[in-house]
Amino acid sequence: MLALAGFAIGYIVGAKEGEAGLERMVAATKAVLASDEFKAAVETAQSLAAGLLKQSLDRLAGGAADEARGLASRLRAA
Repeated sequence: MLALAGFAIGYIVGAKEGEAGLERMVAATKAVLASDEFKAAVETAQSLAAGLLKQSLDRLAGGAADEARGLASRLRAA
């Protein structure tokens, strides 16, 4: 999806600004991607995603453990 959006933006800029405009857009994009601010934003997003994933897995594991304890209790009672 991101590639499609990039293609569309590139096409529009290329159509309006010509090759020079497209080259400026590519240079600006490369500058943004190489910036410390962008790298910090990516690291923050990765950290947040990792935290959310860990939290989800912990909840899933806790739920599975609770289910296993309940099953063990029912089996002992039977």
